[in-house]
Amino acid sequence: MPKGGQQHRRPDLQATTTQENPGHAAEEPLLRRCLAAADATFDDVVKLTCFVTDTAHMPAIREARTALIPDDRLPAASAVQVVSLVRPQCLMEVEAFGVVAQ
Repeated sequence: MPKGGQQHRRPDLQATTTQENPGHAAEEPLLRRCLAAADATFDDVVKLTCFVTDTAHMPAIREARTALIPDDRLPAASAVQVVSLVRPQCLMEVEAFGVVAQ
């Protein structure tokens, strides 16, 4: 179950601004809804990729990830620094891949 990238958004689906914490759990409800649409949960995620505009935000991103997925179940993960995302006000985009039984 590939899940396309998701830009960091608040629960109202508005993109977060550069003033907001990039590791904020606002990403969690959107990712959880996308996974649920495929009858999946964070337990089914096998690969996460974070596209970030500034690697200085990585500690906050790791903290948010650990709050969602326990250390003993962390999937493979990559972080890629990019010059910009499609919406310039966005600081990060997350891509998640999961495996679910059919």
